Amino acid sequence: MKNMHGQTYALSSLPSKIAAVLVVLILLNAALLAWRWVSEANLPPGSYHEYHIAEWQQASIERPEDPIVWSTLGGLYEAAGEQRKALAAYTRAFELDPGNAAALMYLAQADVQNEEYDRARTRLQAAAEALPEGGAQLVYYRLGQTEEAEGNFDKALEYYQASIAEQSNYWNAHFRIAALHEKAGRNREALEAAEKAARFVPDNDEVMAMLSRLRDIQ
Repeated sequence: MKNMHGQTYALSSLPSKIAAVLVVLILLNAALLAWRWVSEANLPPGSYHEYHIAEWQQASIERPEDPIVWSTLGGLYEAAGEQRKALAAYTRAFELDPGNAAALMYLAQADVQNEEYDRARTRLQAAAEALPEGGAQLVYYRLGQTEEAEGNFDKALEYYQASIAEQSNYWNAHFRIAALHEKAGRNREALEAAEKAARFVPDNDEVMAMLSRLRDIQ
């Protein structure tokens, strides 16, 4: 009887012990996250990207065949202004996975800079196909920029509109639409697009200057 009562007590206390362990684990995890946040927040200027670049460089050694590792490393190099290293990392990501959207977009940008527009289009269209529906606004925007760089303004408008169809608050596309309409003398359409851009970035000097200029014309 005594043993039975003792066993019953032990079983009834099991959930509370599990709960206590879970609380300790949660607190430890929170402490770890807080420590990491503080350590990153206190990094010297310019060290933030170096910190993460070092992490992903190590990941590239541990997982050299993982295209996500290389495209992430490419993005960090790009953000840090190390364009040659970014190009090398994105190129490796593309070699491992020709459908890697981040790599395709970066390489397409390099193609445009080299005036290799057809190859840029091919890469960007492949990136658009690789991305989920509703996530290709930047790809279509880049396609618009590519067409605009070649002087294909009507085609550029189509792509900027496709960008907005993916994400209606993508102000950059609204702004480029306004600029193209203004260039063509379609001031009413330009004003409408500029007002949409200004709705999302009311503090953007370039957008507000265009809006003021177009309103003065009306």
